[in-house]
Amino acid sequence: MKKEYDFSKSVPNRHIKTVKKGVHIRLDQDLVDWLKDRALKEEIGYQTLTNALLREVMATSETKKAKPSEKFIRRIVREELKKRRA
Repeated sequence: MKKEYDFSKSVPNRHIKTVKKGVHIRLDQDLVDWLKDRALKEEIGYQTLTNALLREVMATSETKKAKPSEKFIRRIVREELKKRRA
């Protein structure tokens, strides 16, 4: 093992789309149950669904429309199904 390595010519990993940050949050049990039930019905992970719902709220917060649309959730489900098939 070298004492020092030269990373001056390194490049970012082009295969990573986004960097995920692990967080710990405390949610009401009924909310967690709803998220898991909805994610199970949509056949995606509940954390993926949670992330998608939060992104929808973030994107629409300026227009005061905080309710995620069915069209948006269907798009997320299609994206996740494509990932699983690949």
